[in-house]
Amino acid sequence: MSKWTEEELEEFIKTNKDKFEVMPRPEMENSFLKKLKKIIVSIVPHLIKVGIFVVVIWAISFSFWYFFNMPTLWGLFWTWISK
Repeated sequence: MSKWTEEELEEFIKTNKDKFEVMPRPEMENSFLKKLKKIIVSIVPHLIKVGIFVVVIWAISFSFWYFFNMPTLWGLFWTWISK
């Protein structure tokens, strides 16, 4: 099989243009969308769990940082409460 020159390739594409413009069947698109929806629906509960876990871990780490790494604020808070 010989290599085609650029002109020969362009001529081949021009003469067989109708064969290259094949559109996919609509049922293929519908089947793809159904599979995509299944994947998205099956992953949503996991994403919600991960989101809740991230918020809880963030709240715990923030409270530890606030109360244990900021003793001056903690002391100010107690002196304000004890008044």
